[in-house]
Amino acid sequence: MSSSVGRLDYRVSRDVKQKIKQAAAMRGLSETSFAVNALVVEAERVIQSNTITAVSARDWERLNAMLQRDSQPSAHLRAAAARFKKRSE
Repeated sequence: MSSSVGRLDYRVSRDVKQKIKQAAAMRGLSETSFAVNALVVEAERVIQSNTITAVSARDWERLNAMLQRDSQPSAHLRAAAARFKKRSE
């Protein structure tokens, strides 16, 4: 862990406090280290699940094939690009 730069304070029930204390002891960690580790693991899981999109192998192949195609933009896409360019000027 890096040096301390912030503080988090939480109020928990006696039951929750006891569970944390017991689990921390089982891991040989202080209650603070145990709680911080658990928070970091969950934070990383949440961030990953909200920033990474998984696709099936079939969908990946289809997307890759579309990206490799040498095709020209459709009339609708050209018109949209022209509207965007006009608004951005």
